[in-house]
Amino acid sequence: MPIPEIQHPDCEDWKELIACAWKIAGNHIVEDPATPAGRYMKEGFDENNLYFWDTCFMAEYAKYEPELLPGIESLDNFYAIQSPDGCIPRCYDIRTGTDMPFNGKFGNCNPPLAAWAELDYVKQTGNVERIPRVLKHLTAFDRWLSTGQRRIDGTWWFANGAACGLDNSPRSARRNQAGNDVGWIDLAAQAALAAESIAELAGLVNDDRTAAEFREKYEERIDFLNRRHWCERIGFYLDLLLQGLEHENYRAYFSAAKTIASFWPMLAGACDAHRLKSLVGYLRDPGEFYTPHPVPTVSKDNPNYSPDGMYAQGGVWAMNNYMIVRGLMRCGEYALAREISMRHISMMNRVYREVEPHTIWELYSPEYALPGTVDYMEYGREEERNYGKMDFCGWSALGPIAMTLESVLGIECDYPNRKILWHSNCTACHGVRNLRFGPHRISLCAQAVRSPEEIPEVIVEAPEKITLEFRRYPE
Repeated sequence: MPIPEIQHPDCEDWKELIACAWKIAGNHIVEDPATPAGRYMKEGFDENNLYFWDTCFMAEYAKYEPELLPGIESLDNFYAIQSPDGCIPRCYDIRTGTDMPFNGKFGNCNPPLAAWAELDYVKQTGNVERIPRVLKHLTAFDRWLSTGQRRIDGTWWFANGAACGLDNSPRSARRNQAGNDVGWIDLAAQAALAAESIAELAGLVNDDRTAAEFREKYEERIDFLNRRHWCERIGFYLDLLLQGLEHENYRAYFSAAKTIASFWPMLAGACDAHRLKSLVGYLRDPGEFYTPHPVPTVSKDNPNYSPDGMYAQGGVWAMNNYMIVRGLMRCGEYALAREISMRHISMMNRVYREVEPHTIWELYSPEYALPGTVDYMEYGREEERNYGKMDFCGWSALGPIAMTLESVLGIECDYPNRKILWHSNCTACHGVRNLRFGPHRISLCAQAVRSPEEIPEVIVEAPEKITLEFRRYPE
């Protein structure tokens, strides 16, 4: 089966890495008729379990070859074990077909990203027939989340760092059984993104009542995270540390830890020009988040920051970078989105070429051309260098596949509206062949021009009419 073939002078050196990502992802497909999905993708981390967080991100690159990679179908395993009250568990146990409990139900919740992944899948493939079936799962999960993982004052909570996807992040104790002393900025933003995505999915199938309900939820959640989580003093979104929760009049303080979680509001569409400028400043600051391999999970000035990675104490993870890049693109910051993507994929490529075995890794060092190290979670062994999982695609294929297409080449697809936006400042001939767009495969080729001010002629090979907008952006 053909896969997207990218033609761009900046991507020529990545061809082996891109091919490796497709190959590893294909090797992690499981055929199992006993499971609800029947055919699904494994992340390459745990042989016995599937993880909701991982699966949502795998769907973000699998959307480009939905017949080859069953990314979105993998979510069906989780929908099948959704509780009657709406909870979708963090983990699917392949052996039993049930969830694997972590600290009880309320510790068994991952970020609510399925609606976002489902919407992106529809935009790429045009498969609106899937929406009515999954919409009931997404709305039920959101309603459970807004009661089960939200306090009376509106703050959102995860059970611990592992539940939020940043296992050993210094923002909270990993084994804080109830997550009861933190208001989590990422969940506040992810809940807003989920509501917005559900509203858009409902709109695509003319479910006006659901669309209106979740658009209202989206507006309320955006207002909440900007009022409660934005620290004007340092110009950054922060977690809230809650003191005295057992009392009615407890206090909330800003956490001092600046982490990658604070960039989720960009993707959720929360940032006005003032907040966006400040966040962009942090992303461009070498003393904060602009490391040789961006973007680290904690700011470089954090005392827990590790140049080796140490999991979420500095490690560079593809899913976090993808979130940031997509958020920057949503906010019109195409130059920085491309710059971060180029540095990320280029460093992945160096590691692929220079480190044995020549493969793709779970995480990367923010400072060196090396895989990232894991955290033993045991005091006194922090200096031991033990790399994360190899052959990890898994979310790490997001760079060579999705980010290369979306933020390096600059292609954004919207098949339901038969529209493609192409943001590029390249003057050479560039484009993509065999791009999946709805049920078709199309090719796009921007002809060479003499200066960045010129808009190139774009040759489109497609079986139906497409509205294509080619745009330049400020460097």
